[in-house]
Amino acid sequence: VGLNQLFDLKMDKINKYQLPLASGDLTVRTGIMIVLVSLALSLYLGVAHPWLSTLIGSMLLGTAYSVPPLRLKRYVLLAGISVMGVHSLTGLLQPCVLRDDARCTIGSRAQ
Repeated sequence: VGLNQLFDLKMDKINKYQLPLASGDLTVRTGIMIVLVSLALSLYLGVAHPWLSTLIGSMLLGTAYSVPPLRLKRYVLLAGISVMGVHSLTGLLQPCVLRDDARCTIGSRAQ
């Protein structure tokens, strides 16, 4: 979401002017810092768990969705697949995170 707001700033100033970057409530520099710190923190926290590859996959899909040259959001089908992919991956992880169960892996059955 943060990357998307950074790369869509010109359009958001017209269509979504209430967003923090578009409205000027946050500077672009602050937005970049929030995105980088969030990325670093999530990877740091994910290193100790078996779902690090899922976090990296979500990061790559989210980046491909928003950032040129791929910018998958330009293509309806690819945009839908990438959004669905990230939401599916995070949806699979949610029970693991809520239970704080490091043994929980993708595809395993909840007990």
